[in-house]
Amino acid sequence: MLKSPTLLSPSLSSTEEDNKAELKRHKIANKNAQWLSSPGMWGVYLFLLVASRCILQLFLNTNSGWTTWNVLHAIVTFFALHWVKGAPFSTEGTHIGDTKYHKLTLWEQIDGGVQYTPARKFLTFVAILVFVVTLHFTAYNPLTFFINTTAFAVIFIAKQPFMAKVRLFGINSD
Repeated sequence: MLKSPTLLSPSLSSTEEDNKAELKRHKIANKNAQWLSSPGMWGVYLFLLVASRCILQLFLNTNSGWTTWNVLHAIVTFFALHWVKGAPFSTEGTHIGDTKYHKLTLWEQIDGGVQYTPARKFLTFVAILVFVVTLHFTAYNPLTFFINTTAFAVIFIAKQPFMAKVRLFGINSD
């Protein structure tokens, strides 16, 4: 089978170089979302997930604890990444909230809206991991399966490229 010359070339195409330059420019300009691309944040995020799970285990039985953990993770990440819009501080020397990001959610701001970047992949992978681990430890109980799948579906669908800048039924639109 013949391969296209661009696949065999070791150098990046001009489009890929332009995308990398745009990502670099965006990371400098948008301080609101650049911290999500930091591997240090990824470690803190994983630590907080494990710590919250340990705390829930102290107070809830196995099925309730795992399901509560998954649902709380879904609620917090949906609110923080897919609901709240704007930037908490000015990134362009203007007044707070008066930036080009004020109509975008944090998820839409990550890496300038470019899909499938390491930060977006990591956040999606963690949501999937929390869901799969929860299903395993709840032994696929039908009730908890339904609750966990519903919570996961909401955040997973919100992370998909076709949902970028989409406001369902006009909810959360300005």
